[in-house]
Amino acid sequence: MSEDFEEDYPGQADEFRRQETIRKVVECADRIILDESDRSVEETDYLTVAVARAFVEKVYGRICSQLLREDLERRSAKFKK
Repeated sequence: MSEDFEEDYPGQADEFRRQETIRKVVECADRIILDESDRSVEETDYLTVAVARAFVEKVYGRICSQLLREDLERRSAKFKK
């Protein structure tokens, strides 16, 4: 990314960086899936779905933990009043 990017597109540098990271991760996962699979459509599709599911489960766990923590903090603050 050029030094002038932030000047040309104020506030967009972070979004550009995030999109580049996502692109690289997808390419990397795809490469690993193709290298490790038997290259059949069925197996590559299965592995792609399994990887996507693992990412979703990981994020879902973090979100649930955060929501529980916030709920406990609200309930504990309510009892302190």
